[in-house]
Amino acid sequence: MAQLCNFHCPEADDLGETGGDMGGYGSGWRGSKKDVVEDCIVLSIADFVRAQALVPGQCRRGKWSWSFDGDAEPYATIGFELDLVNLGYPSLRLLL
Repeated sequence: MAQLCNFHCPEADDLGETGGDMGGYGSGWRGSKKDVVEDCIVLSIADFVRAQALVPGQCRRGKWSWSFDGDAEPYATIGFELDLVNLGYPSLRLLL
């Protein structure tokens, strides 16, 4: 049979009566925020058209990069293959 312990813990029973405020500096969740679609990079067919990489009747292969203005090095790059030889079945393949 289990024994019941009787002891007094004033710190747990005061329910804030000692004057401690909650919600002060350093309180709250500081975990990483989730990615949202608005913060992600975008790859659009319109980008390929502007770069003249989308040419009917041809296959193209290359790399697409994103960089900040003034930066020489891109912060993201992805490979691609565009196949527009048969316009009835065009394809865009992204390569990591």
